[in-house]
Amino acid sequence: MIYLNLTILIFLLVAIQSIMGVGVLVVGTPLLLLFNYNIIEAMAILLPISIITSGLNLMYFKKIKKKLNLKLNKKIKKNFFYICLPFIFIGVTLLKIFKDIVNFEILVAIVILVSVLINVNKNIAYNFSDKLKKIILALIGIIHGFTNSGGSLLSLFISNQSNKNNSRYNITYFYLFLALSQFLIFIFFFGIDVFHLFEVYMILSISLGVLVGNFFFNFVNEKMFKVIINIICILTSIILLTK
Repeated sequence: MIYLNLTILIFLLVAIQSIMGVGVLVVGTPLLLLFNYNIIEAMAILLPISIITSGLNLMYFKKIKKKLNLKLNKKIKKNFFYICLPFIFIGVTLLKIFKDIVNFEILVAIVILVSVLINVNKNIAYNFSDKLKKIILALIGIIHGFTNSGGSLLSLFISNQSNKNNSRYNITYFYLFLALSQFLIFIFFFGIDVFHLFEVYMILSISLGVLVGNFFFNFVNEKMFKVIINIICILTSIILLTK
């Protein structure tokens, strides 16, 4: 029964990430905390899944890149690799030090609620100065390394607003390296068992999730889907705060 529930959950999270660019970590972390996993266990399960999901989706984008004229934002790419990624190390270091002290149910819930609030009021972020955006990218790196929940905030700074295909391509690309960097640092500090990824239920969940997500992307009302994701995040955060 546990494997069945986890299989369904992973499938849904992967499908969400295949549609939105984020989802496995942003939605999955509070849900696993809700199911009484600790933050280390949640990261150990979700980080490799997120990496594989983003990698498979980038392979799909490679096939349609020329057709849809997909491009990366070079300015954000530079700031992302030079500012955001290095600060993940600080976040994971803080996790190592405070993992037995901090109440991650409350912290993750607060981070997600703030992320949803900022996402709803996107004009706030777009009006930030370049200097302030760099500072926020550094904070996102720390927050993500510490809580696994910085993806929603990061999507504000790396998405291309020209169209939803370019937006999803940019988010998927940067989110892959966000999770991969965090994963490598996480292994260094905590070690991780990745053999569970090769179990049949895990392979099926991820593969089907990617296929279904990419199929439904063309039929999804993006604004409505974002509203649904925000509602899920808010509900899980409220439950975590009152747990």
